Formats: sequence, structure tokens, C-alpha cells
Amino acid sequence: QLPLIHKILELEALHDFCVSVSSVLDVSSLTDKVLTRLLMLLDSKTGFVCLKADESDALQISACSEINLATVTQHFINHPLVAEVLASGEGAIEHDLDCSSYQQLLIVPIKSKENVLGIVGILDKEDGVFNQEDMRLISAFSGCAACALINARLHTRLQDSNRELGSTINELQSTHGQIIQQERLQALGQMAGGIVHDVNNALSAVLGYTELWITFPDMLDKKDNILYDLKTINMAAKDATHIVRRLRGFYRPREEGNVMVTVKLNEVVTQAIDITHPKWSRLASEKGFTVEVGSDLEDIPTISGDESDLREMFVNLIFNAVDAMTETGTITLRTRHSASGPSTGVGCVILEVCDTGSGMTEEVRQKCLEPFFSTKGEQGTGMGLAMVFGIIQRHQGILEIDSTPGEGTTFRIQFPILDAESAVDVKSQQQGLPHPLHILLVEDDAIQRELLIRYLKEDGHTAVQAGTGREGLEAFHRGQFDLIITDMTMPEMNGLHLARTIRKIAPQKPIIIISGDDMGEELSEDDVPDHLIALQKPLILQVFRQALKQAMDTALL
Repeated sequence: QLPLIHKILELEALHDFCVSVSSVLDVSSLTDKVLTRLLMLLDSKTGFVCLKADESDALQISACSEINLATVTQHFINHPLVAEVLASGEGAIEHDLDCSSYQQLLIVPIKSKENVLGIVGILDKEDGVFNQEDMRLISAFSGCAACALINARLHTRLQDSNRELGSTINELQSTHGQIIQQERLQALGQMAGGIVHDVNNALSAVLGYTELWITFPDMLDKKDNILYDLKTINMAAKDATHIVRRLRGFYRPREEGNVMVTVKLNEVVTQAIDITHPKWSRLASEKGFTVEVGSDLEDIPTISGDESDLREMFVNLIFNAVDAMTETGTITLRTRHSASGPSTGVGCVILEVCDTGSGMTEEVRQKCLEPFFSTKGEQGTGMGLAMVFGIIQRHQGILEIDSTPGEGTTFRIQFPILDAESAVDVKSQQQGLPHPLHILLVEDDAIQRELLIRYLKEDGHTAVQAGTGREGLEAFHRGQFDLIITDMTMPEMNGLHLARTIRKIAPQKPIIIISGDDMGEELSEDDVPDHLIALQKPLILQVFRQALKQAMDTALL
């Protein structure tokens, strides 16, 4: 029974050893622990562990007990017995060492299957000499140590890989950020070119008609014609303002709260032809041929939309068609009503812009709506048709393009008929405004202040003027006002500060704030008074009137 008991004790020790070393994931700590336990088993105090390097078979000292590294390196790493164990994968014993300090050496391989990972060397047993039973026992324990060593090395490699991955991710994030910044700067430059393109389209009417008056002053005697020209210039200026305000993006969807008004599309078509006439007639003559722009407009229902957006769309389509002309030809804008739209199956208004220009290949037709895509080289921004497509989407429209190289192109757009619930009749909005109003106007710019006074007086209102926020607050204390209109950016006290102060005194007082900048961030703060009406410069009389009506309606709630 003694051999059986001995075997049981041995297995318990082996199990305890395996559990102990398997939880150690640092290679250096693991080899220290393995060496300590094996020395205890053989009643020895001196030993060492050497492991093969990952990149070669050269041994490297990993742990030592009661022996210095120099001694191990000088007498044992290159000992013939070590070479024999590494080659055979079997343990070996030497009882007569050629070393004055030590007499015995037991070496066993640390191996997994046939792969030798390193060696364990035990020197000079305290009592007796090393035998084959010691060899068998240490070999069994070294096998368990090999498994623990593999796990520890895998853990170390995983940690190294994670560190490298983290470093790589940081580098990629940094590089990605730099690329995004470069792309943004490039896109900003291209976008600026597109905005210049469309603002120039609007300014062409202003420049064209005023040059005609300067060149032919006799035209100024024809008041009806001058009034017509002034209306065209006014629309062009409004469109330029609208373009600048829409810098937030080309494909933004219709936002909640956007006011879509009743639009007579035929009138907008006629206006767009008039606005573009000075430019397209000049461009065509410079090319040495004639381009006729005409219309074929049927009686159609009204649609729900934004007139400035739609005029911008027509202007871009007309100029795009002019650019496609290589010889004398025509551009025709047609409208018609369809009780069942070809794409939607429901009632719609169909607009077609047809030209007899050079046409497009299928490849160009597929790409022509992409932002920054242009076939005009350095002269093109690639923004015109991208903006057209964005406007169509915001009006819930559908665009189709038919084009044949050498024959021409047709842009076909379907717009839904007026939705009575979503559209607003601007004229009806202006009715019912309390009349006259006594208004406090606070504006530090003298020209802007005079313009607003003219607006108010022409509509029958009276106003008290103030040039700063503090002057405005003093005037408010002295008088009784139906409405406060204030600029946002002013010295001493800005418009928002003035509004907060007035609302503390008169919580229901209607206030309109006007600014040349985007006020979205300022008006989103927690302490902004409720029901402020915000307007952006330059002001349009129609929009200004709507704001007066809205402010007074809010005050009555």
C-alpha cells in the first residue's frame, strides 16, 4: 500500500502545482514559481530555468535560485548535457560536474508534445544524489509547466497585439481626422465656388438692367418698363439672399416649421426667364449664335413651395441649357397638368425644360446630379444641377432626365398639387394685422434703422427709434409700445439681453430680434425668453410683414 499512497500524494502535488501555475500569465513570474516548486520537490536550493527565444533557438535565462546569471551563462547554457537534452527532448543527469562549486546536475526539458520550449536545471540535491525517480517526477511537473508557459506567452502576445492595435487605431483616427479636415476644406472651397456661381446668376439681372439704364438713359422716361425692371431686380436680390441663407446643405429635407406658400408656377417660370435674359442673351452672342428662350405654359393648379427656391431652380436649368448650346437653338419651358402623374399615379404639375443643345452621354447623365461633378473644366463648379436636385427633393418632386448626344436634353419635373394643409397664402396672412401699431425700434446701424422706419411708416405704423440697447431700454420705460423690434448685435447691450430685461418687466410683450448672423445657437440657450420671433438680414418686406403679424398673434395667445 505504501507505493499507492506515495502515488496518490504525488498526483495531489502535481494537481496542486498545475492549478498554481496555470493562473500565472506573466512569463517571468511563472518561471520563478515553477523553479521554486521544483526545487522544493527535490529538496534543493539551487537551480535555473532557460527558455528558447521566440525568434531563435538560443537559450535565455528566465529564472535563477541561489546562483548568479554569470555562472549559469559560463558553465551551463553551453554545457554538452544541455545540448543533448535540447536535441533529444529527454531529461539527463550528470553526477560529476567539471565545476568546483557544484557536483550534480539534473536537466529536464520543458516541452509541449515534441516542441521543446526550454529547460529546467536543478543543482546538488541537499540529501543524496539525483536518480531516475527524480527525473520522472520533475519531467511530469515540467510538462504541466509547458502548458502554463504556452498560455502565458499567448497572453503576452495578445497584450502586445492589443497595444499595437490600440496604437494603430489611434494613428488611423488621427489620419482619418486629418483626411476629413482636408476633405472639408476642399469641399468648402468647391462649395464657395458653387455659391458664387448662383449668386452671380442672381446678380446678373441687377447688373444687366442697371447697365441698360446707364447706357440708354432715355429708358428712364418709360415708368411702366422701369417698374417692371425694378420688380425683376428685386426678385433677383431676394434670390441672392435666399441662396446665402441656404448654405447649410444641398440635400437637407423639408424641415418641420418651414413655411411653404401657395405658388403659381407659371409666374415663377416667366420671372426666371426675365431674370436670366441679360446673361443668356449676352452669352449666346459671345459664342456667335442665337439662343431663343421661350415658354409653353398651360393653365395649371397652384403648388405648395418656396418661390425663391423654385426661381433658383429655373435659373440653374436655363443657364445649364445655355452652356450645352454649341449652335443656334432653342430652350423651352413647358408646364402642364396631369390628373395621374406618370411616376406617382396621382395628380401633379409637370414642368419640362427642353433644349436643343449637345445632349449628354449615359455616363454623364448618371453623374450630372452629383455635387462637384462638371463637364465644363475649370469654368464649372458642379453645383448648379446638385442644387436643382436638392430643391426638387425639398418640394417632394420627382426628376427625370432624357438626353441624346447631339440632339438635346429634357429635364422633366413632377410637383404635387397644392396641399391645402401645408401651404400658406401669404396675402391672407397679412390681413387682420392690428393697425396702426406703436413700435419701439432698436437698431445701431443708421441705414438699416431708416429702412425699417420706411417699412413701418408706409404700412401706417408709428415708431420710436433707439441706437443702442441701453437707449432702447430707457425708451421702453418712458413709453407704451405694442411691439419691440431689436437688432441682435449692438454695443453696450445686445438684443437678447434687451429682450430678457423687457420680458422681466412685461412678460407678454411681443419681441422681434433681427440679425445678420445665424442666431440658432444663441436662441437655443435655456434663459432665452419664450416666443421670440427671429429674422435674418437682409429683410424682405413680405417676410417682415409676416413677422409683425406672427408676433402680435403670439401676444394674444
